[in-house]
Amino acid sequence: MTTVARSSRGPADPEHAFFLNAAFAMALVIGAGFTVQLILGRSSFAAPPLVHAHAVVFMGWVTLYLVQTGLVATGHRVLHRRLGWVAAG
Repeated sequence: MTTVARSSRGPADPEHAFFLNAAFAMALVIGAGFTVQLILGRSSFAAPPLVHAHAVVFMGWVTLYLVQTGLVATGHRVLHRRLGWVAAG
């Protein structure tokens, strides 16, 4: 019987699933928190432009975190590394 050694973990690795689920949970909690504030009237779209710029940058970071975690979890490490360098720039 021949076995094949794997040098890296595959997409079915429970550790990768944990981090992917944690990233989705984080994004959901952040989204829910801001949505509740908006519904309760504690937030509005009449904020200064700097607040909106901060929101765009932060949501971009959350999106990048989700994408990067998803790439690793699905085994696309080369694309993950390339996107990491682009994001760092």
